[in-house]
Amino acid sequence: MDERASVQAASTTLRPVLIHISVLLLGVGGLRWGEAAALRPADIDFLRRRVHLQRNAVMVSDRVVVGTLKSHKDRTVALPQFVIDALSVTAVKPMAIGDPDRAADP
Repeated sequence: MDERASVQAASTTLRPVLIHISVLLLGVGGLRWGEAAALRPADIDFLRRRVHLQRNAVMVSDRVVVGTLKSHKDRTVALPQFVIDALSVTAVKPMAIGDPDRAADP
């Protein structure tokens, strides 16, 4: 299987999980769509069950632009344990040490 087919297969497999997590973040956590779209693993504090929101993603023409939050102020949102558990499934992936997107140990 070539790399492109491998990425496409992984994308298809993860899609239901990502939709589930999006619903949890938006519905339970009260995040805005752009906040959830711009969320990185480094923004999640698994031990304190919090997400630190400092970016927002918006569509401009045909591309995604990441900028500041709507209020231009960072905010922190507490999440129930079951939402953190769902997030931990996708945040655990090997990344280089020192990478700002590197996931914390859940």
